[in-house]
Formats: sequence, C-alpha cells, structure tokens
Amino acid sequence: MPTYLLDGDSEARISDAPLSVVLGTAANQAAFLLEAVAEDALPVITPKPGMLVLPKLSTRTALRVRPVGAQVFPENSVVSLTVTLNNQSDPDPERIVVSQVDVSGLSHRDLVILEPVDGYIQARSSLATFDTTLGDLALQARVATRELLGTEHVDGTSAINVVVAIDASASMLTLTRDGLVSAVVDVLVGVSQVVSPGRDVSAAIVTSSVRWVESETASGLSAAVRQALEETSLTTGFRSAHPALIGRAPDQNTVTYIVTDGVPADYAALEVADTIDGEARHLVILGDATSTALAHTPNVTVTTLDIGRFAGVEVTDALDSRALRTLVTALLQGCFVPGTQFAKRVAS
Repeated sequence: MPTYLLDGDSEARISDAPLSVVLGTAANQAAFLLEAVAEDALPVITPKPGMLVLPKLSTRTALRVRPVGAQVFPENSVVSLTVTLNNQSDPDPERIVVSQVDVSGLSHRDLVILEPVDGYIQARSSLATFDTTLGDLALQARVATRELLGTEHVDGTSAINVVVAIDASASMLTLTRDGLVSAVVDVLVGVSQVVSPGRDVSAAIVTSSVRWVESETASGLSAAVRQALEETSLTTGFRSAHPALIGRAPDQNTVTYIVTDGVPADYAALEVADTIDGEARHLVILGDATSTALAHTPNVTVTTLDIGRFAGVEVTDALDSRALRTLVTALLQGCFVPGTQFAKRVAS
C-alpha cells in the first residue's frame, strides 16, 4: 500500500477506516502531548504517550501537538507524525507521514487535518516551507519571533517582504570585520522566516549606488553580504534613501532595514521614502550608547544596538536569549498595521 509524505500544502486521500497515530520525537516523548481536536465529541484511545487510536472519524479533526510543562516548545523541538490505517489483516497498510517539523517557540502545532469525505479520509497539511539549514543565530531569532507573535508564520494579509540595506561606507569596516553586520543579517533572516513565509530576503550593499546581493539560500545570505562588503571599495558616500531601494516588490508591503552606524545624512529623504504606500523604512543603528541615545528620528522606526556590549566578546555570546529577544522585539516594530493582533503583541 502507498505511503503519502505530506509537506507544504499537500493533500492525500486514504480509506475510511480506524486510524493509528504515532508521534515521533528526538526528545523525551513525555514532553510532547499528542491530541485529536474536533468540533464534535470524538472517540479516542490513548494506548501510551505519543500514540492515539481513532476508531471512527466522523468530523474534521486536527492532529495537534502541545508542549508539556511549558508555555511553548523549547529550542530544537522537532517532531514527526505517522498516521496508519489500523487494519490488522493488512501487513502493509496505507499510511501518511509528516516528517521533521520544527515546532520550536510555538504553543501548539496542528500537523495534519483529517476530514471524512465521500467514503474516504482527506488528509491535508499546511506546513510552511523553511530553510532547514539556518545557522544557530538565525534559528534562535526565528524561535524568538514565533514566541513573540504567537504563530509559526503570519497570515498572507500580514506578511511583508524584508529588505536588508547595508551601509558600505568606511566607518562600517570595523563592524563588518567584527561580525556584527553578519549577525544582524542572520537575525533578520530568522525573523523573515516568520513574517515573510515563502518569500526570499533581499540584501543590498549601499554606497552612492546600490548593489544587490544574491544567495541561493537564506542561510547563506550573511556570508554573501560579508563577501560583497569586502569587495566593495571604501567610500564616504551613503544614500540610505537611494531610489533603487524603492519598489523591490511593488505589489506587496515591504520593510527595508537600513543597517548603518548613525543617522544618515539624507535622513529627510529617508522620511519621504517611509511614507510611500507599501514601503516602510527601519533604521538599525550600530553605535556606542552615547551616539545612539542622541539619535533623534521621530518619523522612522529605529532599532539601536549598543556596540559596547560586544567589546571583547563573541557576537553570539553577547546576544544571549534575553538580548536577542529584546533585539527581535525592536526589529518587529513597524512591521504590522497599528492595532492589528501582531502589532499589539510587539508594542512597546
């Protein structure tokens, strides 16, 4: 009999019969609660933790996993699910497999939706496709974003495009060599996996012109940016409001993060760009505590990162879970329409 592997938005149809559902994890099975959630009462047998038997499916049912003893799943929580026709006379029954789902940072996750239709059971997955090769910092940023927004990924009406524009002027050289610029790119890649589901992050090196950086995967973007910065001639010109940064995705809402070490000289033009329909600008200022405190940008969203905390310390060590959560919260400011559920969750 066939095995159906569900991923993305795929579907499968199996015979209408009793079902066995088994949850697979690489961690302690007792830390994961497997549930069958339906609108109407549903007969469910639980032979042991991580296993359900559904003798009869009469209504739309979600196979859901929850953490036990915690509000959200901890980092590196990955689960799999197998749904098998419970037919003792068939040595190779039909089965559905959902493999390697990262549920880190979520309060629950519906893995498969089952629904009886015309004598069959329709099985549907709504798994988002993510880059599974992300580095540690990007993964941690993704977990923090999930926790803050309370979702694996935002819905289509709330989704945005993420553009990262990096100042390539001479004053940024040390920040690039110290790995701080790469770290910011990695964090934004992690954030984008939640706020930009199914969309690529765009990155650009900006001087008096704009050079777009290409990367085959989201996980490789920070390395591609660093290489592009090393290949860029030192300059004193930086146009944060360069026209080439406008309209990268003309039919979708875009937030462009301007990564620099101070308030740009063309700030007035940046304010204008921020008012364009579908465009938003977010300054990410890497500087010492004094200069960032003096930064006064009332009309453009600003995240300030004090470089003093990174002196003599590895970037990943300085960005511990608490500091990373604070940074991600700041980076989510201005991403969503005021008053909406996601805007409220990250409101300062």
